[in-house]
Amino acid sequence: MNDRERPSALLGSIAVIAAAGVVFPTASVGAWSDEEWVHPASVGTSQIECGADTGYAAESNARFLRGDLLGVDLDPLVELKGVGLAMDNGGSVTVDPGSAANLGATPPAHSYANPLSLGVISLPILDLSPLQIGLPVGSLGAVNQYARVNGHGSGAAAAGLVNNSGAVLVSAITPDDQLPEPAVLTLDSLLPGISGIAGTDVRIGAVGSSSQLDWCDALRSDIWGDGSVSGVSRDYGVASLELDIDSPLVAGLGSSITSTVLPGLQTDLNALTGVNGLISKIFTDALAPIVAGLNLGATTGDVTLTGLDFTAVSALLDDNLVGDGVSVDLVSGLVHVDLEYFIGALNDQPANTELVLDAGVVSSILANTTALLNNWRAAVFTTIQDAVYAATLTIDLSVVVSSPAIVVALVPIGATNIVRVDLDATATIGSIIGGGLVLDVNVTALSNVTLIGTILNAILGITLTTLTNSILALETSLVAPIAAQVTATVNGALDSVDTQLVDLVAAVLGAVSAVLTELPSILSVMVNVQPDQPGAPPGTSFIAESGLSSAQHAVSALRLGLAYGLAPGGVAAFDLATSSVGPITAP
Repeated sequence: MNDRERPSALLGSIAVIAAAGVVFPTASVGAWSDEEWVHPASVGTSQIECGADTGYAAESNARFLRGDLLGVDLDPLVELKGVGLAMDNGGSVTVDPGSAANLGATPPAHSYANPLSLGVISLPILDLSPLQIGLPVGSLGAVNQYARVNGHGSGAAAAGLVNNSGAVLVSAITPDDQLPEPAVLTLDSLLPGISGIAGTDVRIGAVGSSSQLDWCDALRSDIWGDGSVSGVSRDYGVASLELDIDSPLVAGLGSSITSTVLPGLQTDLNALTGVNGLISKIFTDALAPIVAGLNLGATTGDVTLTGLDFTAVSALLDDNLVGDGVSVDLVSGLVHVDLEYFIGALNDQPANTELVLDAGVVSSILANTTALLNNWRAAVFTTIQDAVYAATLTIDLSVVVSSPAIVVALVPIGATNIVRVDLDATATIGSIIGGGLVLDVNVTALSNVTLIGTILNAILGITLTTLTNSILALETSLVAPIAAQVTATVNGALDSVDTQLVDLVAAVLGAVSAVLTELPSILSVMVNVQPDQPGAPPGTSFIAESGLSSAQHAVSALRLGLAYGLAPGGVAAFDLATSSVGPITAP
């Protein structure tokens, strides 16, 4: 965001100096190079020639990171030292630190840079090292610090991701491939122990800020113009602000399904199979009263369930689920939240904009996470159900019916095999549940037909034909009970699957909710922080305009507040990418 501000009137003091014949320079704030700053101009009969006259004193400072981090005062740390220039009205410049790189500006301009060396920075809970990965071409690094002063009455500063002219390379439309990896702020020490959570981080994307001031232009406008030219231009950019919740419960969803849910489903379905299974029992239970008085042998053959293929299910277990402002990586276990989606735009905000993270935001994040995981759960369940419905149930059962030893007309007849009854069917589970089961029952005589007739007449008072027809009727009468058993078993098994999936997702959401609920009490976010503007956060300060001296005009791209026990009042804050220009004092 850019802002341009109008200075307070300086007519009284300026009039005295103008009468004395002091000449003031003017300059453009549109660019940073020495040549572009120099464009002599006059207004009416004024003797002020901004860009030509020298003698201004100026200060400019840039610092990437400052403030308090878990009780550590960052400001004195040598490894985090920024860059500062102080030029007196004689043109002498003090550079802090002395090791800052001279960028070779043409006097009376002076510009220096002091990029941070991330390799030597070690901070509690904040890892800046990812910011050096994937830097765009032309940048001076994601943690650069740049300062510039000019004896013509101007100055500039930039911090963060800037190019070799000090311009901010971060905006709302900067492509991801032109940004480095985010820094990582670990919140674990600020959160209570939460079951199912391994870690919680805030990922801070590249940030940048710049502040420019042409005090000569502002003075000239105030004296001889309409006072509309402030000479101040501030800009900032924040690439992203994200939350990562690392949950073993998320990473374990896939293994829970493959190691517990699916094996349990298979076990439940196996109740239908085998010669001792539910279908076989229906068969023998229906046959028994038809052949009462005869003996039923052991059931042979098999009932099998084949083609139960969960490949499509497995494909859902290693997804990276993407929803509205939320993603869930089922492999890594990360629940990733784009905080900007929920708290508002990070860029192009007015000065001192607080992006509120409150109960409403937490509710929205949780609702979107819930919807994302529930949609996934429903997809997993449907895919499992489809796999079950596509499996093939094959019935291939046989039972031998025999007679006990009897005496007929004083003639003993030993135990005799009468008939073999075969029950066969092949159908998918879906077809059976849908009413498509067709059974095939066959009866085969196993002894001399005349002998069988004699035995049946003696024992049951029926003929072989009567027995056969009674058994063959099972072909129709068994369809309903077998289909009902298959339906009940499958539905029960799938209900169990659904319950387990619901429980797995509920456990994840419970853990995530516990983290999210804590966030408003431990984290605050402010962008475009300008201490001299209304709404500046407590603890910030600036040097006010006085006489011929401008105010100090600073901007921090991002300010994060952390609540913890060691800070006064339980809250501390640190600023990222702070650029400051001023005071600049006319000669």
